[in-house]
Amino acid sequence: MRLKFIKLLSYVVMLALLLISLCHAYPDVTTKSPTAHTGSWSSGENAYSSNNLYASSSTANALHTYWQYGFWLVNGYTIDKVEVGIEAYAVGDDDIGIKVSWDTGVTWSTEQVYSTIPTSDPNTCAWFDFTSATVWDGDKLNDTNFRVQIRYVKVGAKADLLYLDWIPARVTYTFGDVTPPTVTIYKPENVTYSTSTIPVNFTASDSSGISKMWFNCKNATSWIYLSNQSYSVPTSMTNFVNGTSYQFYAFANDTYGNVGSNSIWFSVSIPVQTESPQQQPVVPERPKRYLWYEQPLTFTVVVLLSVFTFVVFWELKNIFR
Repeated sequence: MRLKFIKLLSYVVMLALLLISLCHAYPDVTTKSPTAHTGSWSSGENAYSSNNLYASSSTANALHTYWQYGFWLVNGYTIDKVEVGIEAYAVGDDDIGIKVSWDTGVTWSTEQVYSTIPTSDPNTCAWFDFTSATVWDGDKLNDTNFRVQIRYVKVGAKADLLYLDWIPARVTYTFGDVTPPTVTIYKPENVTYSTSTIPVNFTASDSSGISKMWFNCKNATSWIYLSNQSYSVPTSMTNFVNGTSYQFYAFANDTYGNVGSNSIWFSVSIPVQTESPQQQPVVPERPKRYLWYEQPLTFTVVVLLSVFTFVVFWELKNIFR
């Protein structure tokens, strides 16, 4: 039983690796429909799908905007192509202008014109390529930012009806890098520093290339810097509190927007300097000079012995004279 389970698990792993390799090797295509609209065309919601129900207008320069297409592409994907489809027909010879926005309608692409509109519903889309309008990524295609706008383009003297059945968007993409960069910290180290100036030195590596590096530092409760500090070459941090532990954070993101990080603890303990007492200069002691009566005891004893010896000698001399 155990061998069967291991064999089954190996098949699952092989299948997963095969799927990953296929994702890397071939682009994928997804087509989405809008779910929100606003503008002056009648029954704008009828263009949510190809259902032979129509949004329509006969007013020159009438605008209508569609969004919330439901694209969910993380920044690890490479956007290869962005297109907008138009399924429509015209009673007369008027055209439809199409443009897209990637920032909620603040900026718009150059308008492209659908000038070969059939006179009956073709039940298929004419596709317009907006890949070169901007550098596309997952954020620009999300439900808030990505918008499609159509305009009634009057050609002849008379404005006839235009009918719009469906306005999808199509994105071609390949699976890209979703692995964050590797961040290696060389300085600070996990030690106790005896200075309030702490060196900073770290590197980041990624197969897709590094776009940006930055760092910050925090104590137990708060960040040292109000905003992250940009990093490119070794530098230093200053003004740390004595007797405090800190955690240093280093960050980097790659060209796909993946963010990698690393951290390390260090402490600051600066020895307190105390002033040593000043030594008074040593003055050599001058020899003391004594008066005869202030002579030390040794001198006094010698003098007394000398006097006594003289007296004895004098008396002996008188006796033997």
